[in-house]
Amino acid sequence: MHARTLSIRELFSTAAGPLRVPIYQRNYSWTPTEVHQLLVDVVDGMEREPSAQGSYFLGNLVVTRRDGDWELVDGQQRVTTLFLLLAVLGRRHETVPVLRGRLRYDARPRAERTLGRLVGGPPNPLDADEHDPAMLDAVQAIEVELSTWDPIDITRFTERLLDRVHVVRAELPDVDLNRYFEVMNTRSVQLEPSDIVKARLMSRLGGDPVALHAFHRIWMACADMDGYVQQTLTREDPTLRSEIFGEAWDWLELDDFAGLSERLTGSARVVDDPAPGAASMCLDDAILSATRTGADTPAADRSDRFRSIIDFPSFLLHALATFTTDGSVEEPRLLEAVLDDNRLIELFEGTATLGSRTQVEQFAVHLLRLRLLFDAYVVKRHASSAHVDDDDWSLQRVVKRERGRGRRTEYFMDYVGTFGTEDRGVLLLESMFRITYTSPRTMRWLTEVLAYLLHPGPGGIREHGLEGVLRQAARRAVRDAIPDWEDPPSGFAIPRIVFTYLDLLVLDHRRPRDRDFSFMFRTSIEHFSPRHPRAEQGIDQVSEENRESLGNLALVSVGTNSAFGNLSPRAKADTYQDTIVQQSPKLQVMAGIVRSAGTATAVWGDDAIVAHHREMMDLLRQDVDPTAGYLARG
Repeated sequence: MHARTLSIRELFSTAAGPLRVPIYQRNYSWTPTEVHQLLVDVVDGMEREPSAQGSYFLGNLVVTRRDGDWELVDGQQRVTTLFLLLAVLGRRHETVPVLRGRLRYDARPRAERTLGRLVGGPPNPLDADEHDPAMLDAVQAIEVELSTWDPIDITRFTERLLDRVHVVRAELPDVDLNRYFEVMNTRSVQLEPSDIVKARLMSRLGGDPVALHAFHRIWMACADMDGYVQQTLTREDPTLRSEIFGEAWDWLELDDFAGLSERLTGSARVVDDPAPGAASMCLDDAILSATRTGADTPAADRSDRFRSIIDFPSFLLHALATFTTDGSVEEPRLLEAVLDDNRLIELFEGTATLGSRTQVEQFAVHLLRLRLLFDAYVVKRHASSAHVDDDDWSLQRVVKRERGRGRRTEYFMDYVGTFGTEDRGVLLLESMFRITYTSPRTMRWLTEVLAYLLHPGPGGIREHGLEGVLRQAARRAVRDAIPDWEDPPSGFAIPRIVFTYLDLLVLDHRRPRDRDFSFMFRTSIEHFSPRHPRAEQGIDQVSEENRESLGNLALVSVGTNSAFGNLSPRAKADTYQDTIVQQSPKLQVMAGIVRSAGTATAVWGDDAIVAHHREMMDLLRQDVDPTAGYLARG
């Protein structure tokens, strides 16, 4: 193989030659989680090599030469994500190389159309019916992440990404590409960090085959984040559901590891035929045991109705943060919890509470208990949500249903609203947090929620109590975001929690809460009075200070921000009424002020912005710091 090291700038340069994804390759399939992970890996790599000469190696690309193009045999998901990332960065920086024609997808017009419009069309060209939905989700995920960065950091990141991140482009000799691709993609299994953590924990179980099997079953059931654990743990034997989770299937009837092991390993084969050398199981043996039956889940029995808001490694870190041998967790420890899944192995190895067999068994029960709470009390998304900005949120718990009569009676799992009320307080708060803190590393709110849920168990959990925990977390975040109420941040420096919590407070003042509004992923700060207004009559003159104040701003999706463009506030309010309703309650208030002025043209000037700014700041301050009084009265 002929190999060459290339910087990202060189990889996409004209001199390097076009990259092509052949038809035998699958479509682009990375999810926002994987896109986010690539960004995190690159940033972490740069931080580990801070010197000007330091570089970060992003892996190998396997290619072959075809008609003057480089045909990607392995690495197309990374290359496509890098292309999408550069397309987004190229809107902000001229240093990004020209990307048009640098990446092609054979015989896939939607993918081709998406790539072409991203580098040559309007800033937001994306219609899901005409473009590749996975690529749209990736672009949105990148926009979400970059929206939380300082512009200076984005500039520095762009420069380092182009010149200090490298790949090795390895050219294949003349081989059977279909055979090579089959071997590369079907004959090897990559061991994930969570597999190694699992194996190391299992190695502390003393080689006991019953304990090993039970731990494995619990771990694999909890690892399926999109299913409810009552189903995933008992999929092979549904008759165990009542024994483990009680007659209502809603909590742990068996809450000790010995009892769970007895039910889960009732097979004589497991007890009488232990793995060779089990009594002194080493890491390699534990890994083999941990992965031996990992793919035995019948596809027809999977629950595909919901999607978790986090992946399993992130859930493990929340479990670690909330695990103690005596069941008590102090608030300072929760706030200091490290949620960096890149350090998963290190963090598990460094904890003093998982050194013995007893502690590992306790952790297995803790993991199962936490998943039951997570499934019932933490918001999910419906699997039918096609894009990252969909707002189809779900907060449901498992209920036991029956059908038939007499000997033909059978029982099945169904789902109902967790609290069974019309008030959507918890669902709105949790979905607000989810779209505000998009990185799993920043989801400390979720650690606090899970710690709160652990103590009373489901019988003692009340909606107002959980809502109170979420409110306190939001108020603390807003206080951190606005350390000085007399001199609040402005423009792009305003943290996203200020906008999202303010939207929730506006909703709170409507009785009942507006049932047509749901939080969606919104990453663009909209200037209601535009920074570069069109040459049209009737638009108000606004000072730069007021244009960048909270009174003139709202958080909207990338598409809405592009559609609004540089229209006047009057044109936005009149033309996009339905869009405004979907996007932001605060934006609805602003548009309502403009529309209430009737036929008057100049209605959103400095005076209106200052008045709205004071009203919104008062609303925030009265909720977050009610003893401080009203700004508007001062």
